Amino acid sequence: MGAQTVIGGKEYLRPSRLGATTSLLDEPGFEIRRGADGLCTLQLWGRLRPSWSGSLAEGVADAGLSLISGFARKIGPMRWLAEFELDGRAATQDPLALDYLELSARTQTSSDRRHIMLHSYAVASSEKHGGSLYLEITGSDRVGFLGSLLTGFAFLSLFPEEMKIATDAETVHDRFFLTGIGRTAPNAHAREGLESWLRTLVRQ
Repeated sequence: MGAQTVIGGKEYLRPSRLGATTSLLDEPGFEIRRGADGLCTLQLWGRLRPSWSGSLAEGVADAGLSLISGFARKIGPMRWLAEFELDGRAATQDPLALDYLELSARTQTSSDRRHIMLHSYAVASSEKHGGSLYLEITGSDRVGFLGSLLTGFAFLSLFPEEMKIATDAETVHDRFFLTGIGRTAPNAHAREGLESWLRTLVRQ
């Protein structure tokens, strides 16, 4: 079977990965391409609510898809560019039949719905994005790992400004810059809450 592509949103606003402007990104959209060996590439762009990434990750996990690598970055107020590689070999739904904008807009569930296990984590304060928390984690890969992590952040009122995810030999290595509601710099209490939650996820 040859490569297949589905585009959601307004196709004429589909930005290239490089050189996209904020005016192009007012209208949300996505493109999903089927590749080899059960893998798919998802591009997502436009105005998205603060907790979109956790909702999206939960939604693809519910469809049996695993987010194995990719990035997302905010390029303006509520405007995002993102690209993820999805593993669809255990999918219960056709990845090209899903509406990824709808998934990114749905309500998130409890952060402990899927148990995840961390090997290690590191948290540091950063001046990036006007003041943020930089988080780097490693953990055991499983379907729903990223969704559980992002939903946990949201329940702590922390939201990614930028993230990069990677999976190698069933080990996840993810990096995030997190800010508070309204892109505010997280205070000491927010950092304490994040570290307290992360400690409960570390493999003993």
